[in-house]
Amino acid sequence: MDTRQQKIAQSFDRHLAVTANAGSGKTRVLVNRYINILLNKANDFNDNNYSIRPKNIVAITFTRKAAAEMLAKVVNKIEELIINEKNIITLEKLKEIREELTNARISTIHSFCADLLREFPIEAQVPPAFTEISGAQNIMLRKDAIISILEEYIRIDIGQVEKSNVKSLILEFGRKNIEHLLDKLSANPYLVHKFSSFYKQDNLTIKKIRDELLYKVFYNKINKYTNILQEVILSILFEKNGRNSKAKYEETEKFFLNLRELIKNCDGSIEYFYEIIKKYIEVCKIIFTTKGELRSDFHKAFDNSVFPFNQNGILNIVEDAGDLYNELKEILDSFEFLNFDEKTIENGRLATTLALEVINKCDEEKENLGVIDFEDMLIKTNNLLDNDYSRRKISERIKYLLVDEFQDTNDLQYEIIKKLIPELNSKYFNADGINLFIVGDTKQSIYSFRNANVKIFQKIKEQIAQLNQNGFKRGYIQHEFNYKDEKIPANNEDEILGSHILSVSFRLKPAVSAFVNRVCSNIMQKDDLGFEFGYEPLVCTRDFEIMANNVNSVDLKYDLLSKLGSVTFLTHFIPFANIGGETTSQNDDIALDIEEDDKEAELIAKHIKNIVEGQSTDYQIENEGIYYKPNYNDIAILARRKKRFNALSKALSKYGIPFVIHSGLNIFDNFEINDILQFLNFIVNNKDDSALITILRSPLFGFNDTEIYKIFCNGGQIPLWNKLELYIQKTFKKENEVREESNAERAYRIIKQILQISSSISFSELIIYMLDATGWFGTIYGSHSRSQIELNINKLISLARDLFSRGFKGLNDLVDELNFIKEQEITDTEQVTLSNENVVNIMTIHASKGLEFPITILFDTNVKTTNHFNAFCLREELGVNFDIQLSDEQNNSFLFSTPIKSLASYINKLDELAEEKRLLYVALTRAKDHLIITSTLKENKDSSIHKTSGLLRLILDGLKISANEIVQKELIKFDEELHFWKDDNEFSYNFPLFITCKKDVQLSNFQLKVLAESDFSPVYNIESIESKISGGLYSATRIQTYLKERDSYIKKYILGLPSEYDYFSSYFKQENDDNATEIGNLFHEVLGKIAEWLDENCQVNLDLLNNIINKSFFSRKMMFSKELKGRIFEEVIEVAKTDFIKSNINNIKTSKSEFPLYMPLDSNFLIGIIDILVKNSNNEWELWDWKSNKIENQKDILRLANFYEPQMQFYSFLLSKLYPMQKEYNAYLLFLNAAKSLNKKHQWCYRFHWNEEDFVAYEENLKKMISKMPF
Repeated sequence: MDTRQQKIAQSFDRHLAVTANAGSGKTRVLVNRYINILLNKANDFNDNNYSIRPKNIVAITFTRKAAAEMLAKVVNKIEELIINEKNIITLEKLKEIREELTNARISTIHSFCADLLREFPIEAQVPPAFTEISGAQNIMLRKDAIISILEEYIRIDIGQVEKSNVKSLILEFGRKNIEHLLDKLSANPYLVHKFSSFYKQDNLTIKKIRDELLYKVFYNKINKYTNILQEVILSILFEKNGRNSKAKYEETEKFFLNLRELIKNCDGSIEYFYEIIKKYIEVCKIIFTTKGELRSDFHKAFDNSVFPFNQNGILNIVEDAGDLYNELKEILDSFEFLNFDEKTIENGRLATTLALEVINKCDEEKENLGVIDFEDMLIKTNNLLDNDYSRRKISERIKYLLVDEFQDTNDLQYEIIKKLIPELNSKYFNADGINLFIVGDTKQSIYSFRNANVKIFQKIKEQIAQLNQNGFKRGYIQHEFNYKDEKIPANNEDEILGSHILSVSFRLKPAVSAFVNRVCSNIMQKDDLGFEFGYEPLVCTRDFEIMANNVNSVDLKYDLLSKLGSVTFLTHFIPFANIGGETTSQNDDIALDIEEDDKEAELIAKHIKNIVEGQSTDYQIENEGIYYKPNYNDIAILARRKKRFNALSKALSKYGIPFVIHSGLNIFDNFEINDILQFLNFIVNNKDDSALITILRSPLFGFNDTEIYKIFCNGGQIPLWNKLELYIQKTFKKENEVREESNAERAYRIIKQILQISSSISFSELIIYMLDATGWFGTIYGSHSRSQIELNINKLISLARDLFSRGFKGLNDLVDELNFIKEQEITDTEQVTLSNENVVNIMTIHASKGLEFPITILFDTNVKTTNHFNAFCLREELGVNFDIQLSDEQNNSFLFSTPIKSLASYINKLDELAEEKRLLYVALTRAKDHLIITSTLKENKDSSIHKTSGLLRLILDGLKISANEIVQKELIKFDEELHFWKDDNEFSYNFPLFITCKKDVQLSNFQLKVLAESDFSPVYNIESIESKISGGLYSATRIQTYLKERDSYIKKYILGLPSEYDYFSSYFKQENDDNATEIGNLFHEVLGKIAEWLDENCQVNLDLLNNIINKSFFSRKMMFSKELKGRIFEEVIEVAKTDFIKSNINNIKTSKSEFPLYMPLDSNFLIGIIDILVKNSNNEWELWDWKSNKIENQKDILRLANFYEPQMQFYSFLLSKLYPMQKEYNAYLLFLNAAKSLNKKHQWCYRFHWNEEDFVAYEENLKKMISKMPF
């Protein structure tokens, strides 16, 4: 049932800007709004005679995956409505909508723009049949253009001023740095054109902008921290020295009065502001060291609580004042080079000119190639909408525009929306115009690296409010919202004007909600600079009844409290004695050895092991009132840095925990993908010795260095591939020798097979064939990383398919592109897709956006966000800013920041800090039931805790506690006011938030199977040990393999390796060289559908049979010869002609194909898959089994019947348990190859017969045999 908030968001009688808190049902609102527009047209402000169709609604999503999911949900919802609808008129309308959903315009902004460009190619000045250039191609194009332009400038005579300036720029900053800058600029043409407009202003105007920004950014901060520092310093001085140092106290007080007077009278000039900064720094020197950390006497004063205010809360603010002190010192230092700001501006102007030339050159090349990139799609669409005719044609067909994740919109996308809805600028409400609905959350804007501008959300909210204000005045908008047949009164003016909030979260448990509210409300307060937009608290829905029924309790009982979710700090604490070096500074980075640094990951692994396999109920998960113990796939680990995933994977593997790493990594960083790429390199170039060595040493073949060296010693200066052939001929080719195939022979045979078929099959088929032929799947069967490895393989195949769709047709071109992607370290940024496998999911916080997990672990939180030093800094308000290179008396060169560069850098840091807070919010709100925060904390020499950084620093600031507390305490309690929603009413309760603090985890209640290699020593059990195997899964094939070939059984069923000897396949061998097992599978798949392609008169539907055979070939992911396809076609038709089939045709039509049978036997399970289960004319069930063996005469059938008898008896035994009332059980072997030659008297069939007495002794024998089989 929709809440009031959701109902308002689904109304469409005005423009709406919706802020959606995490877990507030945003996707549900979008889907329902879309459907309601189609079903309830009468409620909108457009012409009532106009019929709204799916093609009139444009829904923009952030990713292709989100678009596909939204469309799927719309389709499913419509289907659901059709099933339940009783009204004939509405039902017909729903069916019409369903038919037209093929025209639904639900897509990403890039897809939307691409469609417009294809519709208006002439107006947009694009090739009608343009293709999208790949990311790797685009990078190469930019690099070529940059090199070409720079080389052109270098070759020009020095007499030309502009050319000379470019040379000077390259000499001053280095060609590599300039190339990097131009690459970054040219990747964002829209920003470069903005810079071009910026630099059309004269230098004096730009310097005035600098001065205004300097004042705006620092004035309020200095004023705020001056007041705080005055209170702290004077309080501590008084407490420490008492009346005995009145003079010192008064002197300090006077100093503060002078600073406050300066601040009060500031006129905004850079000279005056310089004096304020100097004074503030002098004040800071009283309390801070030169590195910005608290002086020891002041630190002790905080520890001893010598002043009458919250020492933890005030300490965090004082540390922030210390951070500002460090920043202002850099600004103050830059004032020494104030006169060089002119040069900085000129350098920025020149860099912008160069970037424009690169962009133009790239555009020319793309035009020649008939391609465009993603950014071009937006730019050219934006230009297209400047054409009045095109814009009108486009806008007339769009009646509703829905934009999801609007907080991640960039400036160019915003321009497109404004041109589609020009009323946003005119502020004139157009009743016949496009109805705009945007939804997002400024607290979740984390994609600035993709040029997202969070400020746009706030800007368009204001524009929507002004537009609706005009509509309200003119009577188009009322106080009430129209939702279906319901009128919902607005609660305030903001709602009337279309600014709406979905504050109710259906995701988070109360403990997690309370924690998020406490942290984020304190660190996400609105500022005057436009970086912070304030915090809207989460309103909780889960566990309302528990809170309501215990509202009068002073404290909730533990058994109830444990059901309300939990928050845990899991800390790896390192005493100073364990840290190398003599560092005592709070700001110095303490280097840890690798073993120490990985212990946080190991702490997580042990904690997860206890959660899933231990006895504790602290982390139970609740779903619709039912509590259950978590599985591994209920847990996600999120991290800020990808490079820490390696430590996690080691720790999880050590403790036997299955996991998958998603997102962000270059796919070729994974060993299995690199092995495949090297295999592909060798396929396209058989002389690539390096590639061949890689694949021989890989798990595909497992050669050691000695084997490779022996191969190298053959043939002189020839390729390694030829040496391998010579080595085999010399070493192994001996006549009449009976032996196993050597590793070298196996590798040569398999690689040669792959080389032969590589040009005749698709890329995905080639990969599958490569892995299957080498037995690679068996090598990973028992690995805890199996899910991860299979995911990586699927990613590679998807990448290749995407490249094929972009025009890469040949294997050579494809492999070149894959190598380039590897070299450029291009990462996959598409949204994560989770599988149903029972594995822990590991990903970056960015990748987790849009997902939720019962248990979320935030890993590696105490890490400073790296601010890489750059000689240049991009800032829209200040342009492209360079450091200045100067030389000292000894001719040594140094880079210095001028005021404009230092200011731009500091503003960027503020921007990054604000995004870091939003990233923390995203991370915390992925947790549904339990949140675990992990970190490594280090002790200083004076027993204080080393200064925290990154996400942990933000969390502690938000909680207003110090790091000491999570180290020293086991439990921290807060009383939080938490709002709950129930039946469209809000209730407020005082919630006791308990945070558990752990520094160590002990494994419990299970035997940990970890054996360090260094500790390994064999153990010999002299006495006999009685063992009992239980819980096994046994099939006929497994039992048969055990009886006939023990070595093969051990390899396949115990070790999980591919068996070199397949007992069954030896009976499948054909004259040709095709894979016999695959042939058998093909026959089974086609005959499993015999009831489809064979009618009641035993007539074959040839077209349908042909399609089924083709699909069967494709599903096997193998390429077979035409002869084999013809053979299958011929033999199954001959089967259909037999008297046996004709006499059973009616039974076949009611039969069950590929019928699974499961049966418990003591503590084990038996399993069998019946080819076809048929009810005969006596109303008894019998089983048939298709066999594709080569048959020459009746003796072959008798020989094979003897071989297959144990298998058929096993299946019949299972059938007897399923149908125990039968007295007799028949089983038929149907030899397809003999259907034509031995048709008379059913000679191609062999019948087995058992009765219920036969199975009594069989069951006892089966139990004894299984008890002896290795598990």
